[in-house]
Amino acid sequence: MYFVEEAGLAAAGANLREHKLLAGLPVVIDEEGVLRPINRYLRARRFGDWKSFGAEYAKPASTNTVKAAARDLQNFLSYCKFNKIDWHVIQHGSISDPRSVKGYAYALFTGDWSFKPGPDGKRGEPLDRKTVSRRAFVAQDFLIFAVAHGYRKASYDARPIAFGGQRRDKAPLMFPVDTAVNAWFLAAQKQLPRNAYLGIKMMDEIGLRRSEVRFFRASLIEELLKAHANITLGRTYSLEIGEFTKGGHFRTLQIPGATLLAIQAYMSSRHGRAGALEECRQFGAQAPDLLFFNSKTANAYDATYLYKCMQRVKPWPTGNWHPHLLRHRYACKRLLSFFQMQIRLGAGLRGDMVKPMFEAEMVRLQQELGHVSQETTEQYIQWVQPHVMELLT
Repeated sequence: MYFVEEAGLAAAGANLREHKLLAGLPVVIDEEGVLRPINRYLRARRFGDWKSFGAEYAKPASTNTVKAAARDLQNFLSYCKFNKIDWHVIQHGSISDPRSVKGYAYALFTGDWSFKPGPDGKRGEPLDRKTVSRRAFVAQDFLIFAVAHGYRKASYDARPIAFGGQRRDKAPLMFPVDTAVNAWFLAAQKQLPRNAYLGIKMMDEIGLRRSEVRFFRASLIEELLKAHANITLGRTYSLEIGEFTKGGHFRTLQIPGATLLAIQAYMSSRHGRAGALEECRQFGAQAPDLLFFNSKTANAYDATYLYKCMQRVKPWPTGNWHPHLLRHRYACKRLLSFFQMQIRLGAGLRGDMVKPMFEAEMVRLQQELGHVSQETTEQYIQWVQPHVMELLT
């Protein structure tokens, strides 16, 4: 891999914009010469001529982003060549199939395909999950580009790939007291748009992820009227509720009555979803089956929208105020509420019985949160245990 020289571009008579965009653009080569499909892809990313997988619109990528994509594709093609896989026909597949894109990502995650030696000097060291997700994204984005531009005849069903991680800091979480949170929500209700306020409330009262709020389907409301709804975790890019990286698992959503009524009111209000649907028709856009969306584009709102809205309303209840904290807060409140109920019922549990008491409840909480691993859910026991011990004493 080498980089285009600025002097050569100037001599070739490139205009100023092309000169700036092409400067430092990586060119991927192998024994047979320049890999034209990859370099067309990198150029399209740099110029903003390609709408990447899952993006709402096309925009020029920075030089560093394109260089990173070139290195990621070099790694992917090396994997294909080593395993005698033709990238023209490779499919998404599963982690059990090493001849698939997901198998490639799993090999990165486990260290089976890593250029960084592990402790035993043989097997590679597992890569960080964010690096794995990025490399899998670039590989799939390139395959979609190849199909769209005739470099690959076989179609490709793209699905985001990511491997869940666990919180490494096992210290107990320090949650803000309810009075501070309630005061913040009162201020947020006055300052934020209605869709942002309701979306944040759904994270706090239902335990949804930020991505799940973005792609929450309006057609699910009828199911939610049953108070409990089993929802299959699907791909966000197919506009299904759920964490797209853990497709195929079921979760149970428990919707408080007040929250459900607020959602219904938002859907029927001209200042809410009903008004957004009318604007969609005026702009000639097809109405999406989304609870929250941009009325001009009919797309889900930006991934950082809720985060920015939360940051806007001050003072914060705690110094570390972000959307995922609300999900943690929901889980811990569920566990503490369950424990308090046992106390009221006269269970008389001792401190050494804290964890066994929660085992059955953990299964239900795991289903609500949509965790693949029970170990992820069990971490909440350690986080709430100091509060539980305080109640016992």
